[in-house]
Amino acid sequence: MDKNNNKKQDRSSSVKKPAIAKNSLKELEKKRRQVFKPILDNPFTQSSQWPFVSPDIASQIIDHLSFLLSSVGKHNELKKQQKSLAGDGPQISKQIVVGFNAVVSALESQAQVHKSISNISPDSNQDSQYIKYIFVTKNDISPPIIISSFPVLAYTSSRSESDRVKLIQLPKGTMEKLSSILSIPNTGILGMAKKIPEAFNLFKLIDEHISDVDIPWLHGLFDRKSSPFLPPVINFLSTSAPILPKKNDQKKKAKANND
Repeated sequence: MDKNNNKKQDRSSSVKKPAIAKNSLKELEKKRRQVFKPILDNPFTQSSQWPFVSPDIASQIIDHLSFLLSSVGKHNELKKQQKSLAGDGPQISKQIVVGFNAVVSALESQAQVHKSISNISPDSNQDSQYIKYIFVTKNDISPPIIISSFPVLAYTSSRSESDRVKLIQLPKGTMEKLSSILSIPNTGILGMAKKIPEAFNLFKLIDEHISDVDIPWLHGLFDRKSSPFLPPVINFLSTSAPILPKKNDQKKKAKANND
């Protein structure tokens, strides 16, 4: 039995395996081809910077909102209990926008004014509908990409350089408070019109302590005499890349060698 086993081992060892080029990959790496990588020449890549809000100011803002929105919340609660309840509720109800879709739609509508580059003055009669203050419970909304466009929306929906839409981020846990106050589940985004007499102190607090959204590459947006945008400047960097076989080809060769 031992002799037979030895003979089998001798025979198996005598079978020639296909030769494998030891340095095939190294050889391929030496062969390189010229490629051109596009480089976007744009220093203004930051478009998602939110204005800073200190904890103290945030707390005061929440107190103001709680007071202002309480009447709206009571009306919403009554409507749930009495579905036949007539009326639109308090006057402030007509000057606030609640929810992601409603707020985004309002901001996009306001931004349409910038389609014209002629020197047209905004209609001051529309102040009651001009959404100027956007409140977002930034840390309560997930994933963050959902609200990543709000800085740009706030900037582009602004009426002019001197009449900018304010973007206010509220601290974690505020969504629950706003939802309870308004009696509307998952209230994390709220827009308020420019002219709400009862909100004078709130707006004054925001204007004095929270800066405007700053997006450098949109600085020309409010110049109505010329187009604010320029074509992108794209440069090409000449470099090289190794010529390697496709991954599928490599797998097939490796499998053939192993067999």
